[in-house]
Amino acid sequence: MTTRDELQGLLEAGGPLRELDLAEADLSSMDLSGYVFEKCSFRSANLTDVTFKESVLSECDLSVANLTNVNLHLAQTNKCKFPHATFAGAKLIATALNEPELGGVDFADADLEMASFIQGDLNRVRLGGAHLERTNVIECRTEELDLSGGEVGKCVFVRCDLSTARLEDATLEMVVFLECTMIGRQMGGARMSIVTFQKCDLTGCDFTGARIEQCNFSGAKMVGVELDRAEANNALFMEAVLADASFKSAKLHQAIFVDADCSRVDFGSADLRQAVFHRANCQGAIFESVDLAEGDMSHADLSMANFTGAKLYRCKLHAIREDKTLFGPGRAEALGTDEQLAAAEDFEPRY
Repeated sequence: MTTRDELQGLLEAGGPLRELDLAEADLSSMDLSGYVFEKCSFRSANLTDVTFKESVLSECDLSVANLTNVNLHLAQTNKCKFPHATFAGAKLIATALNEPELGGVDFADADLEMASFIQGDLNRVRLGGAHLERTNVIECRTEELDLSGGEVGKCVFVRCDLSTARLEDATLEMVVFLECTMIGRQMGGARMSIVTFQKCDLTGCDFTGARIEQCNFSGAKMVGVELDRAEANNALFMEAVLADASFKSAKLHQAIFVDADCSRVDFGSADLRQAVFHRANCQGAIFESVDLAEGDMSHADLSMANFTGAKLYRCKLHAIREDKTLFGPGRAEALGTDEQLAAAEDFEPRY
């Protein structure tokens, strides 16, 4: 076992530090900045207030280590083990953690600004109490990842399965979820602003009453999603699969549903003023008592859709497909097919 004094001597000699046994060693307050540690054991070591700034740790074991107030600014870890380590007050600013094993770690009060977790084990990790800003979580295992009650800003999650993640009462601002799976999540208590769920699987999620204004759901799979009473003004649903979803009484002012699958969606009593449904598939959709004033449904398939009681003042119904579509008196206020525009759309130049 390497002692603190022996480690100090090795540091002064310079060069990489390989296969050192520092298990249970008291290394508190040491400055280990800029050093390279390979296959070293820090298991159960006291690393309180240690500085690893710009250091590289590869295949090191830090299980059960006390990393309270540790400084890992600009450090890089590769395939290191951290299960049950303590990170209270730790600074991981711009730290790169490649393939880390972090199962069960609590990052309460840790600063993770610009930190990156890449292809690691984040199962049952608590991030809710950490400072998360511009943090990246890329292709990690995230079973029961806990973000509840946290403030998450400008972070990126790529190809993570968050189906069992805890997001209740979280505040998400300018966060990007790319190709993530979040099947069946309860999202109603979360507060979201300018959040992107691009190409995510949100099947069966419950956004009832959620604030999701200016959020981007482009290309997302949202079959059967509940968005009743959601505040989703200016939200983007381009090319989203929304079949059998429910938007009853939702606020969707200026929302975009271009090329979306809205088949059998229930928009009953929703505010859809100036919403855009270009080329959307709205077969069997329910638009009863909605406000679609100045909306645009050009080229939408409205077959078997129900617009009973809908307000359609100056709503564009240009070149729509209608088959057994049910309109009420509101259709008289809508704008029909623009023949000149239709001719221009069908124009084929002769060469």
